[in-house]
Amino acid sequence: MVDDQALKEWFCREVLPLERALSAFIRRNWRDAADVVVDLDAISGSDVLDPERQLLAREELRRIQFGLEKLPPRCREVVVLRKISGLSTRETADELGIGIDTVEKQMTLGMRALANFMLGGSAKVQRSRVPGLLARRPAR
Repeated sequence: MVDDQALKEWFCREVLPLERALSAFIRRNWRDAADVVVDLDAISGSDVLDPERQLLAREELRRIQFGLEKLPPRCREVVVLRKISGLSTRETADELGIGIDTVEKQMTLGMRALANFMLGGSAKVQRSRVPGLLARRPAR
C-alpha cells in the first residue's frame, strides 16, 4: 500500500506540472475518444525544453495512457471528461446522466488509481468500506 503523504507529494511534484501540457497535447491530437494520447510522436518541441525532458514527458504520457486503460469504464469516462476534455463536474454529470456526487467520487477513485499506477502500483480502484454495513444486511 502506498503512503498517502508520499502519494500526494509525488502527484504534486510529477503530475500536476504536466497537466497543462498533457491537456493541450490531447486536445490537439485526440482523434477518437477510444484512442486517448495515441499519437505521442506529435508532441511539438515548443512544449518541452530539451530532448531529455521531451523523452521523459513522452514516457509519462504513455504511462498515463496505460493507467487510463486500466481504470473501470465509469472512472475512465469521468477522468477523461473532467481532466482531458475540461468539462466541469456539472457538465460531466449531465453528459453521463449521473449525479454530481457520483462524478466527484469516480473522479477521486480514478485519480487515486492513476497516481497509484504511476508509482508502480496496479491502478486498481480502492473503494473504502463503511464499518457496520454488513451488520445492517437483513438476515435470510
